[in-house]
Amino acid sequence: MSASEQPAQLYDGELMLGPHGELNAEQVAATLERERPLLLEASAGAGKTLVLVERFVRDVLEGDSDGHLLECDQILAITFTRKAAAELRERIRRRFAELAPGNQ
Repeated sequence: MSASEQPAQLYDGELMLGPHGELNAEQVAATLERERPLLLEASAGAGKTLVLVERFVRDVLEGDSDGHLLECDQILAITFTRKAAAELRERIRRRFAELAPGNQ
């Protein structure tokens, strides 16, 4: 596999980078915890959408807690408004594009 074909490394065990820089410890924990469903509750601007995007992308690219790769249509993400759903959908698409081989 060439370098451009290598799967994106999303977490090296010490540092997790999102599209806007390093995630904080709580965001990393919420992103990596895939043994059970996730409920995020936080104030505006706390990074809820960032965590949902990173967790979604990781479930597709790295697999669930058992290592089974998931398809996008196997993941349920619920938001409170259509605007928030559209924002989440756009950020997920953008993150997949950023991590595509050749874009790193």
